[in-house]
Amino acid sequence: MKLTKQQRQALHAKYDGRCAYCGDILPDRWHADHIEPIVRNWWNGTCEHPERQTLANFNPSCPSCNIIKSSQSLEAFRKVIAGFITSLNRIVLNINLLSVMD
Repeated sequence: MKLTKQQRQALHAKYDGRCAYCGDILPDRWHADHIEPIVRNWWNGTCEHPERQTLANFNPSCPSCNIIKSSQSLEAFRKVIAGFITSLNRIVLNINLLSVMD
């Protein structure tokens, strides 16, 4: 589904010009992401869920979040992000422990 200029403007405003997932300000080349994935078949141009091609199923997304989300459901993507946070917390804890030992 190709969005019109007006539809893209409305989608951009949906989260006040911010990525629906990470909250960063959207760059000039932001993505219109399917909240529930349509799962594209790039070989023949079809998709598994054409019924999900609706305006209500789009969120504004920064390219990084959209690429990481890929064809995952929103819940699966949230688990990936939670894993990032857990990993970062472990790294910060290790750095803090090392600085205390100095």
